[in-house]
Amino acid sequence: MRRFVLVLALLVAACSKVDEEHYSRIQNGMTGQQVYDILGKPNQTSSGGLLGVSATSARWVSGDAEIDL
Repeated sequence: MRRFVLVLALLVAACSKVDEEHYSRIQNGMTGQQVYDILGKPNQTSSGGLLGVSATSARWVSGDAEIDL
């Protein structure tokens, strides 16, 4: 069982889009959907607003790598 978990973890890490190559494809002005198309679904999202201005942030995590937008 332990070996299966290790193999599964390695497969997930190998398929991750949380790396410098994918991050470098993100450009200012892209829509959220365009970023999601590059990185996939984020691990975490949060939204908030203040005085009529709203914002959304997203975080992609894989191992020690993180991308926050």
